[in-house]
Amino acid sequence: MLLLPVDWMFGVAPQIIGWATGHNVLDFWLVTDWVQPSPSASAFGGYGVPQETSGSYLAQQVDAIWNNDWPNPVWLPVPQYERAWKASQTRALGAAKNLNNNGPPNGPEVVP
Repeated sequence: MLLLPVDWMFGVAPQIIGWATGHNVLDFWLVTDWVQPSPSASAFGGYGVPQETSGSYLAQQVDAIWNNDWPNPVWLPVPQYERAWKASQTRALGAAKNLNNNGPPNGPEVVP
């Protein structure tokens, strides 16, 4: 098992988001999992492959290993269309910031 600093960060995401919101700091994550519609606590923004999608790609590789095969390719590339860019309108307004409302790929998917 390989534990990375990102595992710790993801594990305390609600506390980080709470702190950032309370201090009016715009937090930007390497995934979009915590950009949530209001009134839920939300990260300001994120870009990347959502964890569920990433997990499905990794599961294919693990399945090959468990079946005594070597994954081919060793690492599956995640296509661009599987990546997301999101930003919270609620958090932006709270920080008196305007979001680029052009939508992907020229701007984030704006979450209310």
